[in-house]
Amino acid sequence: MSIVHWCVQFCADTVQFKSLFGFALYWIPVAVCAIGFTLRTLKNCSKEVALRKQYEEGMINYYYPEETIGIITGRFIVIFLPIVNLGIAVCDFGADFMNNFFNFFNFFSWIGRVFDQPLVPKRERACDKEKRK
Repeated sequence: MSIVHWCVQFCADTVQFKSLFGFALYWIPVAVCAIGFTLRTLKNCSKEVALRKQYEEGMINYYYPEETIGIITGRFIVIFLPIVNLGIAVCDFGADFMNNFFNFFNFFSWIGRVFDQPLVPKRERACDKEKRK
């Protein structure tokens, strides 16, 4: 079986949900990217509406729209690209998710308090010894 035939068959099985491997590496990242990009677009649009309102009221001197139809179209296309959506799901949205998850449970601050022991113990300075006398 050639590599091209294997790739075509893998894509066909993935689209038909016949492959658990394909489901994990394609459809789950598609869902994560779709949800993440939708939330990001809504958040950015609400920021831009507020900035536009401030510009119209004269509170800020300039307004440059960052959320455009081209950016939204690019996000939509990237959602369905097989390897790209996996990278985005892991590196972009995965990092935000893990950061928010651990901050919610104060995990890193707890770990920091538990392991807050110096590798090299502090030495007392001579002036500190004299102050105690």
